Amino acid sequence: MKTAIVVGTGAGGATAAKELQGRYDVTILEAGGEFRPFTWNLSTVGRIKKTGLMFDEREINLLFPAMNVRRTKERMVLVRGLGLGGTTTLATGNGLRMDGALRKIGINLKAEYDELEREVPISTSHQRRWRTTTRRLFDICREMDLDPRPTPKMGDNKKCINCGRCILGCQHAAKWDSRQFLDLAVSRGAKLVTRSAVEKIVIENHKATGVLVRRG
Repeated sequence: MKTAIVVGTGAGGATAAKELQGRYDVTILEAGGEFRPFTWNLSTVGRIKKTGLMFDEREINLLFPAMNVRRTKERMVLVRGLGLGGTTTLATGNGLRMDGALRKIGINLKAEYDELEREVPISTSHQRRWRTTTRRLFDICREMDLDPRPTPKMGDNKKCINCGRCILGCQHAAKWDSRQFLDLAVSRGAKLVTRSAVEKIVIENHKATGVLVRRG
């Protein structure tokens, strides 16, 4: 069986590993380690911030290593997940289907989206737990004929406790993230290697033949 190396365990990497394992002998390389939600009390973080020890948003990495924060030269703040599941562990789980513009230029991904919707639970049932202010704003927009629509969420909304900590990692397994696809790939025989940052892809005769990895 041919070997396939997948770099990263975010949405793209986990999906590729799940699809390839079986037809290929898959090894998945992840630069980070096991993902753990941020469990600190946020009031504690607020007190630390008031001390002046956290001088900008990049210092969050000291408290929450899974959240990797960088600034561009234009001072734009970029946040990505570092660890199993990649940035999907930090996302809010929105399940918006945005393929309309692609269809207009001749790219039809309907089959792929339909397959994804069969594999990942997506619903708007979370609106049953909307707070009074959110419900009122939604109703006002509807009264103004603005055609508001609840944002679909990926996951098991019955497990959601409405804590508002989605971007710090869901502690209740309510929100879908790519670790679920990763678990499927591993259960089918894929090998997962964490704390292995890929520094270079080896190209020979115009083909990728391997990777150079920094461990630790």
